[in-house]
Amino acid sequence: DFMSPNTKDDAQQIECVNNAVAGGYDAIMVAANGPDAISSALQEAKDQGIKIVYVDSPANVEAEATFSTDNKAAGTTAGEGITSGKIGVINVNAATDSCVNREEGFRAAFDGTDFEIMETQYGEGDAAKSQSIAENYITQGVVGIFGCNEGSTTGAGNAIKAAGNAD
Repeated sequence: DFMSPNTKDDAQQIECVNNAVAGGYDAIMVAANGPDAISSALQEAKDQGIKIVYVDSPANVEAEATFSTDNKAAGTTAGEGITSGKIGVINVNAATDSCVNREEGFRAAFDGTDFEIMETQYGEGDAAKSQSIAENYITQGVVGIFGCNEGSTTGAGNAIKAAGNAD
């Protein structure tokens, strides 16, 4: 059996882990929304002999393997090459560990510069919400927008495309 639900909140993720335990699954592959909330459910699964594999974002339970990006380095790379101005940041939420680390790396790339990294706005990974946030940043005259995940980046790109077509 294989489950691949959309689990953007902790309660849904925990429910999926519990369902995997109840279903007698051999392994769970998970990208933890945050390292804490899901850990007790994963520990229970591990105690039942279920193997844990992390993709992108680990929790606080030892796993068989973890496959992830160096999110701070990725954020730093994204921040290189811009010379001056205000930059908007669109993140998922304040609890999604991989995206929080990307943002930290991005902000670190601008330490000691004259850039103004604006207050982070949260779009819950939703492209439409992120587009609205990006449109607001554009009206404030930003030189760049950093999206911390796919939905954030898609929304920012759509806002930039729309702004370009309007001018």
